[in-house]
Amino acid sequence: MKQFIYRSAALSVIVSLSLAAYAVEAQGAPAVADHLKCYKIKDAQKYEANVNLLSAQLGDELDCDVKVKAKYYCVPVIKEVNSTNAPVIPFVGEEHLGDRLCYKVSCPKVSLPALEVSDQFGTRMIEKFKPKLLCTPATEGVPPTTTTTSTTSTTSTTVPACVDLDEDGYGDGCLAGPDCNDGNKFVNPAATEVCDGIDNDCAGGVDNGLVGAPCTNQTGVCSGSTQTCSAGAWQCGAAQYGPNYEATEATCDGLDNDCDGATDEGLTGPACVNQIGVCGGSTQTCGGAGGWQACGPAEYGGNYEAVEASCDDLDNDCDGQADEGLTGAPCPMQTGVCSGSTQTCSAGAWQCGAAEYGPNYEATETSCDAEDNDCDGNTDAGLTAPACVNQIGVCAGSTQTCGGAGGWQACGPAEYGPNYEASEVSCDAEDNDCDSVVDEGCP
Repeated sequence: MKQFIYRSAALSVIVSLSLAAYAVEAQGAPAVADHLKCYKIKDAQKYEANVNLLSAQLGDELDCDVKVKAKYYCVPVIKEVNSTNAPVIPFVGEEHLGDRLCYKVSCPKVSLPALEVSDQFGTRMIEKFKPKLLCTPATEGVPPTTTTTSTTSTTSTTVPACVDLDEDGYGDGCLAGPDCNDGNKFVNPAATEVCDGIDNDCAGGVDNGLVGAPCTNQTGVCSGSTQTCSAGAWQCGAAQYGPNYEATEATCDGLDNDCDGATDEGLTGPACVNQIGVCGGSTQTCGGAGGWQACGPAEYGGNYEAVEASCDDLDNDCDGQADEGLTGAPCPMQTGVCSGSTQTCSAGAWQCGAAEYGPNYEATETSCDAEDNDCDGNTDAGLTAPACVNQIGVCAGSTQTCGGAGGWQACGPAEYGPNYEASEVSCDAEDNDCDSVVDEGCP
């Protein structure tokens, strides 16, 4: 398989051919080396041209229009006798000698007399014809001019020196202009720049000047975002959504940073400055555009008190002390020494007892002091008096008498009883003066 680049009077063609003999069983026929075999070809070049054939092929034809691209490529073949159907024999003559590129043409309808014309198959008379093809010599390289010769005249057509390997109409010496990448037919000055990492329009920049479509997410800070071309692909991400975008909402700013339709949601605020007492674990609250707010009762919780007031064994005002400085309510008993007593907070509960009622309080009245020590409304009531010092004679069993504020009184006749005599005078078998002698002085 050989590949040649050919230039002709109308355009460039890249043709891959197997230059082989065309074996035909023709026993005894002589070999002919000047025949041409025509192959249908494809060519992406699209030249527009007008030529005057001037009897070049089939008569005196003026202003024939060469169609867009070459249709056939004709190469020399050898026709030889081959009785055994052996493989075809390659053409071994001078390369490209007599080769032709054939173009479809459209010519005006005219009536002409029979003419003698010459082509690759010889010289003959043509009486009736309708022009179909224009065949011009094919040469390797870039000739400035090609010539077609007939028996009657010569026609010359100037050909642009065009090298267009990718058949997109652009290349070195091509009428459309040069190509920045002659190996890719989708890259040329007429192409539209797309996002693919290639300079499609040969403007000198890759993926330049492109305007992306809106990103799919147009919620929150993503609103108005457009795709940008990067590394040959359209991108929508943090760079396109802008500096306020966050994949997971983290900023307290009154914006929908993660573009999910919710503002400042799911945020964990920074810790409040005061983390003492009931304020421990408190965090700041997001104030939207105002940012994180200074901490106060709402942040510190339901047990917080600006001034400690609750008896609950908690540091409600977050100053490091629990239940300090509290003023209790009056105790239930306000009689006697309990008058004016107030509750005190202890272990998280209000207490009223001996400590609150004062040093003179007695759960059971025992003191002789003119006080209502047990706060029952009675002063020195129900006391158990101490025994008198003298417990001899009729003084036995005597007890002291409470004198109120004077306390327990010294014992005397009132305490010793009716039989007591300071000096024994009665003869009654009693020790009336409590001196351990009975009826002393009696006759």
